[in-house]
Amino acid sequence: MRKGIIAGMAAFGIALASGACGVMEPDDLLGAFEWSELEGAEVEEGTDAMTVGRTIWFVGQFATPTACYQLVPEVSKSGSLLTLTVLAERARSSTTCEQRAGAYRYEGTAQLPDGVQEFRIVHQISDGESKEFRCPLTAS
Repeated sequence: MRKGIIAGMAAFGIALASGACGVMEPDDLLGAFEWSELEGAEVEEGTDAMTVGRTIWFVGQFATPTACYQLVPEVSKSGSLLTLTVLAERARSSTTCEQRAGAYRYEGTAQLPDGVQEFRIVHQISDGESKEFRCPLTAS
């Protein structure tokens, strides 16, 4: 997935300029977050991240049981660990979204606080399971 991160960053910039399904306003640690549904696509769930200066750029793909979800991010710091939790919350209910699996792509940035050495991304389904991914932080 490392090769796709540069393409993801370029797509992220274009998507921020043009708008998408979900764009969150920045907070103290979360710089930006954008997600979109990949309708009709299967995804290999995973993440990738890299640092550029004091910013962490991340991309990921998230599979859900149905397409009735929206993605909500939260970033927290504990010691030397920075955690991005991407929560898939039930957003709508219709026969259309219930009849197919969900596939989402997200990308964004987070601020790199002093002392952080590891970045963890957690995919959590509000009414189901969660998966954890660890991304080593390497400067570029």
